Amino acid sequence: MMNTLGVDIGGTKIYVARYNANMKLEAETKVLTQADKPKEETLNNLIQAIEEVRDENTKSVGIAWAGFVDSEKGRIVKAPNVPNLDGFALCEYITDKIKLPSFIENDARAFAFGARQSVEPNSKITLGIILGTGVGSGIVIEGQILKGAHGYAGEIGHMVVQQKEIEAWLSGPGIKKHLGLDASTQFSEILPKQKQSLLPPLENHLNIFAQWLSGLVLTFDPDTIILGGGAARYFWQHFEAEIINRTNDQLENYPHDFQLHFYNQNNAGAAGAAALCRLK
Repeated sequence: MMNTLGVDIGGTKIYVARYNANMKLEAETKVLTQADKPKEETLNNLIQAIEEVRDENTKSVGIAWAGFVDSEKGRIVKAPNVPNLDGFALCEYITDKIKLPSFIENDARAFAFGARQSVEPNSKITLGIILGTGVGSGIVIEGQILKGAHGYAGEIGHMVVQQKEIEAWLSGPGIKKHLGLDASTQFSEILPKQKQSLLPPLENHLNIFAQWLSGLVLTFDPDTIILGGGAARYFWQHFEAEIINRTNDQLENYPHDFQLHFYNQNNAGAAGAAALCRLK
């Protein structure tokens, strides 16, 4: 039975997973990215991980990339977390090394596509948002990713509210800077006990979150919004009711009907990239 690989390349680690025809995980591995080293070291680590996970039935490789990509040409346009690969023709390199076709997509778009598959596969318009080290999104319209006129649709983390980009307010580093809180696994274990004491200092952040989401709802009219990433999973999920209530209050005078979901599975970007391979 043929399978595909999903690869998620981040600033710290490279994650590679093999998925069968039913998108069930068969094997996985992680290696260091070494983004501060020459690109040859990062590329060697990547090929090593792919070779470890692939088997004789692997037919293609899908890559989720945190940054700007030219998915048609298989090229990285901008690599904020892995600067040694700025402008690199990654798909051509992988195909040359392992003799398998490869495809690349922005990680938030891959996340949106993959998360929709498991959360609400019949959604007409899905807005998948990653709240992690940064903030990005993918818009999936009846199963098709919205790319935009120049291939960069979904960069909603750079929208400005109260003179700052959304990333500065709602990402993991933003939470830490403004509130002195670490949106991590460890913090999520104690947060339920501290929630009530956190609501007053979080008031402005929650209002910003609601203003931002309501603007996205009015712009895209989604039926499904899926929030993923570390800051969403370990921090904002504890304030789900507050986010929904404030967003609905912002939209009180406008017709709207959407479901908000927090995505708690790991590596949706890699799964989405592997699923996208099957459309090529």
